[in-house]
Amino acid sequence: ILRFYVDSAQHGKGVAYRLMDELAARSIALSADVLWLCVWDQNAHATGFYQRCRFEKVGTTTFMLGAEQQSDWVMCRDLRRT
Repeated sequence: ILRFYVDSAQHGKGVAYRLMDELAARSIALSADVLWLCVWDQNAHATGFYQRCRFEKVGTTTFMLGAEQQSDWVMCRDLRRT
């Protein structure tokens, strides 16, 4: 997953969960076994959401934000257990 955002006006309405469910269903239909994503480790709201969607932290990576190095969690969701 490269980008996964929901407009802030839709937060708390279940939209993100429905989108994630549809993403997983379409990925399974395309014979995918795993969903992968990276999320900024300081974004507790996003990391919590992904954990509730059955993603697990499997590593870390870095990215540059201007001149500053930031850290991401690498997360995956095994679709074979969905």
